[in-house]
Amino acid sequence: MKHSLLWPIICLTVTILTGCAQAPIRPKETVKVYECQQGAAPSSPIPTSRCDNNLDDELLGYAKRFGELSADGQKKEYTLTMQSLSRNKNDTSARMKAALIAALPSSRYRDNARAISLLDEIQRDKKVDNDVQSLAALLKDYAIERQKSDDSAAKLAQKAKDEQLRADDLQQKLDDLRNIEKTLIERNQPPRK
Repeated sequence: MKHSLLWPIICLTVTILTGCAQAPIRPKETVKVYECQQGAAPSSPIPTSRCDNNLDDELLGYAKRFGELSADGQKKEYTLTMQSLSRNKNDTSARMKAALIAALPSSRYRDNARAISLLDEIQRDKKVDNDVQSLAALLKDYAIERQKSDDSAAKLAQKAKDEQLRADDLQQKLDDLRNIEKTLIERNQPPRK
């Protein structure tokens, strides 16, 4: 269920960002689109687009591909992303990728608080493209709801644990009372000859 919540949100975001109907592509734009090559960062298991004007589309694809990686692939991508982020803390792509890694339910490095912090920084950055800021806002809302859900689940788990301890205590008291009753019954019986 956790994983199923992310994809409708991503689909809705793509629909909103691209619009319901595509505008016709002019010849100059066609050339520009074909100039965008699919490549990969050095040693990255996830191919990324080299066109900055489609960062939001790249990030949505990145989210999908990251979730499909093996544990080793996620570890490698996490390491590369964190290195990229440490080299340039203002790199929007690296910040968004780090936020995605921290927010995705399929990530082994999920950390809602870190995702919220990164996404909040991106939303406050006036240099970031509006589409990317919209994606960051949507992902931040998702991470906040996820955090609330995790907190609620933790509280319920603690409550269940407390109730189990209480039930065990009551069972022990009941067993003690039965033992006392058994002892009293045995004491009151006349001795056998």
